Amino acid sequence: MNDRHERSPEILEAQAGFVERIATDEIGIAALLLAADREKKEDRVSPGAGLLLHKKRGDAVGHSFHR
Repeated sequence: MNDRHERSPEILEAQAGFVERIATDEIGIAALLLAADREKKEDRVSPGAGLLLHKKRGDAVGHSFHR
């Protein structure tokens, strides 16, 4: 894992279960706010900004499943 990922905050699950859906619209807004994506062609993109998802739909989550 590179240095950028090691400085990133980690979000833990509140309870065990499975990922049922991923709010991609909200993730897209977060990416815009981080300058990892652009709304208009003229907008600048920050090469150091980004989002990393460790789980996908159907994956088990929770403290017993967390790495």
